[in-house]
Amino acid sequence: QILGVGGFGIVFEAVDILEKREYAVKRIFVKPKDENKVFKIEVQALAKFDHPGMVRYHNTWIERPLPGCN
Repeated sequence: QILGVGGFGIVFEAVDILEKREYAVKRIFVKPKDENKVFKIEVQALAKFDHPGMVRYHNTWIERPLPGCN
């Protein structure tokens, strides 16, 4: 389920079927030439935050489409 849409991407509700826990997953599209610039600053900042008024950061990964797939 989509929770929100913004300038950088879409936030989905996700459920870990093994842990039975709910998560919000933010998916952003990053052009390969910008890969090292755009998201690293946000990821590094989110990893440092620990505040009851903010959503807790858990993990980041990069996915690349297979050649010929969009």
